[in-house]
Amino acid sequence: MDKNIFELVEEVLKTNTKYISEGGKLLKAVVYSDVMAMNENLLSLLLSEEKIKVSFFLSVNGTLVFDKQKFAWFIESKEFLPDSYTSYTNKIGLTHNREFLSKSNDVV
Repeated sequence: MDKNIFELVEEVLKTNTKYISEGGKLLKAVVYSDVMAMNENLLSLLLSEEKIKVSFFLSVNGTLVFDKQKFAWFIESKEFLPDSYTSYTNKIGLTHNREFLSKSNDVV
């Protein structure tokens, strides 16, 4: 069966140990950082797969140009690694003495 682009990118990225956590999950933040830095190893990895090459590279006068913004949007989409996690809690709110007001029973 033909793999979709999400599975294909994940599979290709996991061939480099730099992008894999100890638990075997893909480290999106590391990939994103390398995308923004136009890391040569990452670009070579992406160019190694034809379907990825067609999706994220544009030929301009015979030169391949990487669309890093499109790839960044791709890896941050919910469809790509929907079960990924972060070690930080994404919590926004008012605090008092380093505790969220919503968790406090105090009247403020």
